Amino acid sequence: MTTTSIGTRTTGPTLRHKRLVDTSTWERLVRYLHRHQPWSRAHAERVANETLGFLHLTGTSRERYSPSPAVDAGWHAFLLHTADYRAFCHRH
Repeated sequence: MTTTSIGTRTTGPTLRHKRLVDTSTWERLVRYLHRHQPWSRAHAERVANETLGFLHLTGTSRERYSPSPAVDAGWHAFLLHTADYRAFCHRH
């Protein structure tokens, strides 16, 4: 089954950008979003997934992109986990 992303909505069971970080980084990011935003755990996972996808895209493209408000919140949360964010940036 394929995953189709539209903004921060994801259809299908696959969070394909989750693979861009290790399990502990993923859990820290999702846990932070779930605690600090009025989102369910499932929505926090979708936002984390879209944030990772957005950051990977902007790091590998010459085009300029702007994040949705939810992805911006995910990006901010990732920045607060400095060591994880730095490691992600070095890998991608």
